[in-house]
Amino acid sequence: MFLPPDYNKFFDNKIVFIIGVARSGTTIIGKIIGSFSDTHYSYEPSSCKFILPLIQKKHLDYEQGSILFKAVLFEDFFLQTLHGRNVNFNKRDDSYIGNYSDIEEVKSRWEKYKRRIDVVNDLEKNNYNFVIKIPDIQPNLDLINEMFDNVKFIHIIRDGNDVISSSIRRDFYSEDFLNNRSSNWGDKYNDLKIPWFIDKKEFENFYKWNRHTRIAYIWRTLTEKGLEFTKKNPKSVIEFKLEDFIQKPESYVEKLEKFVGEIRTKITQRHIASIKSHKNFKYADVTKLLESPEKEKYIEFREKLVYNTPILTSKN
Repeated sequence: MFLPPDYNKFFDNKIVFIIGVARSGTTIIGKIIGSFSDTHYSYEPSSCKFILPLIQKKHLDYEQGSILFKAVLFEDFFLQTLHGRNVNFNKRDDSYIGNYSDIEEVKSRWEKYKRRIDVVNDLEKNNYNFVIKIPDIQPNLDLINEMFDNVKFIHIIRDGNDVISSSIRRDFYSEDFLNNRSSNWGDKYNDLKIPWFIDKKEFENFYKWNRHTRIAYIWRTLTEKGLEFTKKNPKSVIEFKLEDFIQKPESYVEKLEKFVGEIRTKITQRHIASIKSHKNFKYADVTKLLESPEKEKYIEFREKLVYNTPILTSKN
């Protein structure tokens, strides 16, 4: 089994992953980056949630898994998006194509590209960026870094208190969510599906903890992994707090333009204006609802990130 040379050529120095714990603001940052010029965006592709963990857990051979992952990303996501196929025209969804591209321009591709080879030829002539927004992927970062040449990452950090509160509002990490609604691959412990990235030593605790504590553990451990990866790869990662971005979106968009190598569009400006006009919301402190031994670890880590005092964040 071999990898056609065009995949590596198309992904080399052209792929950007937007990462962070779920409910950390990856969606709005995805709208910002995804709407840059010459950029094609993929909203939480399912292949990331299945193929990468299978490779990480050694259920899938690295070489074959890498080939499969690149092929699925290119053929089923980016090639289709560039072609104008399989795009979402539902304005109520975060993955609505109008959040990232001009609708008329997307429609024009239906006439421009008649066959697959037309898209491939265009990719060879033009320098497009492929952007993937995918939360909770921090344990896979070293693997992704090994797979792709010159890959870039944007790591978003948000106050754990707000991640917990926002996740609870979405009913994340309840028994029903884990067993029936979560798309994350995982292991079964008693009658509960445990997300694949949870340390087996913590299975019993995770099973017994309330939802607030489960989310606190996930926020802490995944954010720690993201910070560690950034420290090891400072040239390929840009990292910032969502709270700082909300306070100075223009300044951070400028940094992101330089990092990605593309410029904002009218759609980007629309997203920036939305951020500026958004009312701030203050979540109540949930620390008292957490259970030990995670509670003490959460408090220490939150203080380390200078989130030891209540702050205002974007409500979502």
